[in-house]
Amino acid sequence: MSSLYRLNARCSEIPCVRFPVSDIQGGRGLRALGALLGCSILAATLWADYSNGRDQLIRQTDARANLAVHDAATQLDDFIRRVSMIPITTASRQQVLGNTPDPMMVEYLRSVIAKVPDDEVYGIYIAYEDMKWSDRNSMPWMDRRNAPEMTVVHYDYHAPDQDWYNGAKTDGRLHITEPYFDAGGSDINMVSVTHPVIAGDGHFVGVAGADLSLELIQKIVDRIETNFWYATGETEADHGIRHAYLVSRKGLVVTHPDSGLVLSRDSPGARVESLPDGRATLAAPNGSAKVDIGAEQRRIFWATSELTGWKLILNVSEEEVMRPIRALAVKSLIVAALGLGAMLGLLLLLANRTTGMESRPERAASR
Repeated sequence: MSSLYRLNARCSEIPCVRFPVSDIQGGRGLRALGALLGCSILAATLWADYSNGRDQLIRQTDARANLAVHDAATQLDDFIRRVSMIPITTASRQQVLGNTPDPMMVEYLRSVIAKVPDDEVYGIYIAYEDMKWSDRNSMPWMDRRNAPEMTVVHYDYHAPDQDWYNGAKTDGRLHITEPYFDAGGSDINMVSVTHPVIAGDGHFVGVAGADLSLELIQKIVDRIETNFWYATGETEADHGIRHAYLVSRKGLVVTHPDSGLVLSRDSPGARVESLPDGRATLAAPNGSAKVDIGAEQRRIFWATSELTGWKLILNVSEEEVMRPIRALAVKSLIVAALGLGAMLGLLLLLANRTTGMESRPERAASR
């Protein structure tokens, strides 16, 4: 009897394995806290990745736009330098003969214009200082409209308002005009590149020049948008209205998608300060800015040609620029949703398994 009593006393000293309800609830609270912490870390990581990706896309877009306008400015300078060799060579030819007009000048100009691409030069000429504008051969001139016959001048090119002539005469070096409508001459919009002819004794003989094709200048400007969208695999046609244009060094619009802003026989053309996006470019020779035009925000990028002082401007919609960034945001949200779903599913699975393990000792203790 005493042995049985001692056995019962020892059994009573063995602690029962019990998990109070408060301990179970505390474990669940810790798991919930862990889940919340994990979700927060995942959300913060995804947000950091999205922010870095967004900033990188914006930098890439800005860099691509700046490269497009600067590349166009370089192409424009190269074009002007190439064309300028015609008046420089013509002036050198006449300089050899001094004050006496070259008797073979018409034939020379005819041969030159036949070899120059149509989309580069519209006309070439030389105008003599010591002859009246109405004298025969005072201005040997070949243009695309009349070649191989000589074009006849119908105005006094010595007049002070004839910038192509007096600009070169005054500067004493290569001169690039503002865009103008050549009334009484070719009767088209043009830009002239001219060079003075100065004899060996210093006497001013006249001016040799070439009229530029605005068609090729327009193609150079159009390439701004082509190059900008090239890296995205798209074209400017995918984005509606074209909006790259050229402004002269004095602020006159040379080319523009809206032809009503360009000078013509009946209009002097628009000035850059009259355009909402143009005003933003007045602050510096090169740069970028954001401008609200109506209800739309647009990004403006510009660069200035070193040789001509002309400014090339690209105007693109903020919405179009941000489109890849919005795609990145959608992708980030999808990844976040999948990541959070996977994490919550894993935590739920672990919680169910842990709850099952906790309940078994209690059932065993109740026996």
